[in-house]
Amino acid sequence: MRQLKQFAGERRTGRLFATVIKKPKRSRKYEATTAAIRNHLKEYAKEARITKSFSPEDLRGRLTGLQFRLSIFEPKIAAEANRMILFFALNYGLERTIRKLVFETLKEKYPNEWWDKVPLDVQKEVTRLQDLDRDSPKIVRSIDKLDYTTFPQLRVIIEHNWDDFKDQFPHGRTEDMSKILKDLGYERILIAHSCELPEDEKSRFEVAFGDWFRMLSNQPTN
Repeated sequence: MRQLKQFAGERRTGRLFATVIKKPKRSRKYEATTAAIRNHLKEYAKEARITKSFSPEDLRGRLTGLQFRLSIFEPKIAAEANRMILFFALNYGLERTIRKLVFETLKEKYPNEWWDKVPLDVQKEVTRLQDLDRDSPKIVRSIDKLDYTTFPQLRVIIEHNWDDFKDQFPHGRTEDMSKILKDLGYERILIAHSCELPEDEKSRFEVAFGDWFRMLSNQPTN
């Protein structure tokens, strides 16, 4: 098992997720069965050059939880998902962070009227989405109005109330903020629709992500 540990370690990637495992000739459709998962694990051990006998549970104990969960998918899809994990997480964290910034800034200045400071078209869109949620048999997404906004709506709110937000951006003007959120909004569409970002789009996302926090930083920029 030491060989497997050296091969896998704590990484979230591995040749298992970059290798197309041949399907049985009789099977035209990939099936996410226990047997399929075990075959993936055996393939992983084979690539790690483990020659002694092993059990699937031995292998499972050496894989990270994420690796094992992803192994249920076809290798190509698992590889794409693995490459997109970082961008899903960064997009989620940044959008939540900006919603928090908007709420806290407006709530501090207008405790009982902060929602009135949101442009009417954004209010209407939020109301529409909330109504759809209430009419659905699914669990309601949130009771927080801003949870129904994304980068484009958040950009409009900040633009509309720039005098209230400008102190939050020591190194950014309203046009800088707008451009960054427009860029992030485009990338978000690809991420939210489960499309793998091309390498140039990944770079663009990371630049916009970094620029956002540089605008808010109190540290001098170069």
